[in-house]
Amino acid sequence: MKTGMMARFCLLFLLFSLTSCILHLTSDIAGAAEVQFSGEVRLRGFYTNNLSDARNRDGDLCPGPDGILDETCDDEEAFSDARFRLKMTAAEGIATGVAVVDFFSQEGRTVAALSRTATVETGNWRLGGEGFGGSLDTLFLREGYLRASFPWLNVLLGRQRIQLGHSLVLDDTADALVLAVPAGPASLTFGDLKLVESDSDNTGGGSDTDTYFSHLAWVPTTDVVTTLFLIYLRDPGPSLIFNGVCEDPEITPPTFQSCTLSDLGDDQMRLYILGWTLDKQSGLFRFGLEADLLNGSISTDETTDLNPTGEDIKLRGLNGLVQMSLIWPSLQIGLTGVYASGQGSEDSPQAGGKKLNINALSPNFVLGNILINNETESDRDGGNIGGLTAVKLALGGRAGQKLQAEAAVLWAQLTERPAPGVDRDLGWEFDLNGIYPLDDHLIWTSGFGILLTGEGWQGIYGDPDATNHQIKLATKLVYTF
Repeated sequence: MKTGMMARFCLLFLLFSLTSCILHLTSDIAGAAEVQFSGEVRLRGFYTNNLSDARNRDGDLCPGPDGILDETCDDEEAFSDARFRLKMTAAEGIATGVAVVDFFSQEGRTVAALSRTATVETGNWRLGGEGFGGSLDTLFLREGYLRASFPWLNVLLGRQRIQLGHSLVLDDTADALVLAVPAGPASLTFGDLKLVESDSDNTGGGSDTDTYFSHLAWVPTTDVVTTLFLIYLRDPGPSLIFNGVCEDPEITPPTFQSCTLSDLGDDQMRLYILGWTLDKQSGLFRFGLEADLLNGSISTDETTDLNPTGEDIKLRGLNGLVQMSLIWPSLQIGLTGVYASGQGSEDSPQAGGKKLNINALSPNFVLGNILINNETESDRDGGNIGGLTAVKLALGGRAGQKLQAEAAVLWAQLTERPAPGVDRDLGWEFDLNGIYPLDDHLIWTSGFGILLTGEGWQGIYGDPDATNHQIKLATKLVYTF
């Protein structure tokens, strides 16, 4: 067993032992555990067109699964999915146990709980996997953690949600050990979480991605919150991805896609992320800021197609977010600006550069219905686009007693040109969204988005014909209990 793994095992064992002893000593005064159940049932339907390659299905070539132009990709789809989420909370004394379980079906979609590539269909496998349609009843443990609360310390151990800042960098569930120290108007949090566990082939050469973070929150008044956080990632593989031109440099035109950092050298990556946020509310006005600085390196002496000299690569990145809104009882106006630094072609290791921008907004940061949205899975819808600069203006309000509606316009471009002469414009997106509560527990939502495609997509796909507009329709019923 590796030294780091042994140390972590010992730490977790000691923590479990300490918690068990405390529960035993306090059981005579704690009484019976209080158990609560809650959850939701969600039904969704989608229609999308041109979201995979910005082109119509008219027999023309489009990028296939391997990035090579072919006729295999389907550019139009309609599908539905369903999810039942159950949350159980048990509390007794200083201990609280939380478990959140998802049961869901997805038709023709990738199920991350099973693998990154498995495609499943709806139906019922009890009638047989052949002929009656190959369903998969999928069970996914979304959260499962233990919380021990002391007057001076809170300890959380297990799979839990980790959100830093406004979700620009990290907003996801992960197996983690978190220590939270409350101190009046401030709170200090330390965490150790596992992002990637890739030693599953029993070769002993795993490239687990360990992540350590500290988070300081300061609330000087009821209308001001500011935070400062530091993240350290150690990726021996490395396993994480970056967005850029990562095919053979001799292939033209270049294609912009997601690539693993190990393509630059299979040794070790270290990355530091320093983030700061400020949120303020004053009457009808709300204001939010975030800035994130990324700095690190890949240490390697291995030559690859992306790193032909086999030299160390510096990692850089910068995020920025500005949010402003005016909120009246029946009307809301919001303005959002997002900046994520991109990879310039002159800094590409293939061109002799020694700097790589690994920046990409978290897929759980929601901006528009098509650009950076977490409802469905695709490169531009539940994923990320390397370096992105975008501005969004939204107008929302109430129509009648229940219906809430929003109209938004969004403009976006690549922050840097992925290759010389490539246009950066991603286009203009127009969104319409509605929310209507059918009763206190059943809510219907619907959304429409159209992206008037800019010439930047031609550079992303290396295809001068990738010019068709992108369309998405989504509707959802959610019952909570």
